Amino acid sequence: MTRNNNDFFTVNEFAIKTGRGEETVRRWIRQGIIYPAPQFDGYQYRIPGNARKITNFEKLNPSVLLKKESGLLKRIKTDGKKSKYSKQRASA
Repeated sequence: MTRNNNDFFTVNEFAIKTGRGEETVRRWIRQGIIYPAPQFDGYQYRIPGNARKITNFEKLNPSVLLKKESGLLKRIKTDGKKSKYSKQRASA
């Protein structure tokens, strides 16, 4: 069975995919070192198909994880809150 990046893995399936044990994957989830973050559906974790373990380099340089033109990066660069308030002040 082939999966695309929109599919989700269970902890067991992700462990098989990465060649690690289930407890190791659960530890990674608790430590927050799987990106994008797994979702808990009330019963089990669902891990996105494009998820991967974050390395120490990526922890030190989080911009590596952001796409070049991501919405979050644009808001950080342009300081969306500042421009929002400046428009309100100009109209007042």
